[in-house]
Amino acid sequence: MSAYDWYAIRIRPVHRLEFAVELALNQREHATMVPFEQKWEKTNNGRRKPRKFVLMPCYVFGQFCSYRDFWLSKEAINQRAIDIGKHPPIVGLVGMGSKPAVLSPRDVSMLRAISLPEATEINLHKAIRAGGRAEVVARGHPLAGHTVTIDNIPKAAKIGVMRHPFKQQTGRAI
Repeated sequence: MSAYDWYAIRIRPVHRLEFAVELALNQREHATMVPFEQKWEKTNNGRRKPRKFVLMPCYVFGQFCSYRDFWLSKEAINQRAIDIGKHPPIVGLVGMGSKPAVLSPRDVSMLRAISLPEATEINLHKAIRAGGRAEVVARGHPLAGHTVTIDNIPKAAKIGVMRHPFKQQTGRAI
């Protein structure tokens, strides 16, 4: 391990545990990332709210300076879980045998690109409807060249869109 490389951390398969492990590692001052997709859901009172869905279940990506740095954080987090009567959340680093696999800078930038924390607004044509798929063609826009689902259409001339990185269907150009 060299200075501050990114690694894939395998965790137990428990619903939404990725965000708890990410928070615990952030509290120990490690850079972490959980790629997610944000979708809108209706609540019981009829309102809509955004909700995060993990794109890679059972994995959290973290930056550590050495294996010992990871091991100390893992042991502290797992011991805290045991102390409060829960199962240890962190299984270990992903790799071949006993050697953990280091993520390349290209992999890290791709993981950051597929996870958008909030909806993006873009200009709207009158023929576009909510729920439809569209391809963003605006130059310089962060979503340029990506297929998106139109999430909502407020009264203004802009729409909210959500990016679906693993779906390769094409839609209308915006």
